[in-house]
Amino acid sequence: MAKLALLTVALMCNALFVIGRPKTPSLHASFERYVEMLETINNSPLLREEWSKHVALTRSDPVQAAARGRFNRYNLNCATGLRSSTKPSSVHKLAVGDIDIVAALGDSLTAANGASAWTILGCLTEYRGRSWSIGGDRSLDQGVSTMPNILKKFNPEVRGFSTGSGNAASSGAGYNVAVAGAIAQDMPGQAQNLVNKLRADSSINMEQDWKMITLFIGGNNLCAFCNDLNAHSAETMIANVAEALDIIRDNIPRAYVNLAEIFDISPVAGLGNGIICSLVHGAVCSCGHGADADTAALTELSIAYQRAVQALVNSGRYEGKDDFVVVNQPFYRETVPPAASNGGPDLSYFAPDCFHFSEKGQNMAGKGLWNSIVSPVGSKPADWGLDQPIQCPSRYLPTKQNS
Repeated sequence: MAKLALLTVALMCNALFVIGRPKTPSLHASFERYVEMLETINNSPLLREEWSKHVALTRSDPVQAAARGRFNRYNLNCATGLRSSTKPSSVHKLAVGDIDIVAALGDSLTAANGASAWTILGCLTEYRGRSWSIGGDRSLDQGVSTMPNILKKFNPEVRGFSTGSGNAASSGAGYNVAVAGAIAQDMPGQAQNLVNKLRADSSINMEQDWKMITLFIGGNNLCAFCNDLNAHSAETMIANVAEALDIIRDNIPRAYVNLAEIFDISPVAGLGNGIICSLVHGAVCSCGHGADADTAALTELSIAYQRAVQALVNSGRYEGKDDFVVVNQPFYRETVPPAASNGGPDLSYFAPDCFHFSEKGQNMAGKGLWNSIVSPVGSKPADWGLDQPIQCPSRYLPTKQNS
């Protein structure tokens, strides 16, 4: 009965809040609902109390210490993958250390919403410096295993990574052009934004510097599929991704592109049974959460997205240039929320909203991306391998041609 009363209060507050609050045209509907729900929780004393209990369980000091200590154990000492004596002209003879610039496109997972959050509205903060694919805060030795921090071990002069917090236009964003709430239809615009930012940077030699670009999208499309299946079909998703990749191919020379597959969103959309998790998930991913959610259809569409990515990469569309490649990184394909010792989900991998990654989750995803990047095409991991060490690269970054 107490939970029911809290839910009633939340819904009443939310209704009043939506009526009195102007919409933000730049946000997609699901992310707008997410923002509204967090502010509803913040404005309700009863729900703020529930939030405090929730955070105490998932963000206690011992949990944070364990999260940091887990990554301090890594001792990376690799003899291969270092910077080449002569800058290569072929992407198929590109060492990890030859990467000069990193960049990323995507949504709130790449923007790292809530990664370091403890408060309700802190989940709206974009902690880009902790982003799995583009964050560069601190270092690997200090326990932050984002992909760029691992890459720094091979080229300490690599640039473009994000630092601190802020949106895509913030001073620390670097070449992280991801936007919270983005869907696949936003990828061509993000690609053009990246092109413009690179061209405007006089410190970059567009023709000579090698760029590693990571694109990850699809979660918000999946969370909205039940509202408009045509707009969020696998065909629509991959058409927009392909358009973005075409823009990158035609305008950014010397680029190695990681195209990361989406994970099955249904286990995440149903993550946690508490008041806070239920309220937030009902707002941000209504198609995957609640009594009426069709989780089987959501899983099926997630798999369709994955297969669309595989088909695009295998189509040969991006094999015509010697200085450009798109590589499918499938480490999210079979990734599921880690389990805690009590058998339930380990919420320490997630921000207090139970949806976005915490620092611990971002670190794990960064390690997963790295291990996928350095694994040969055809032998890449299909999950993020919680207990796997960080792998040393071979002589060249794997492509279909050199694997």
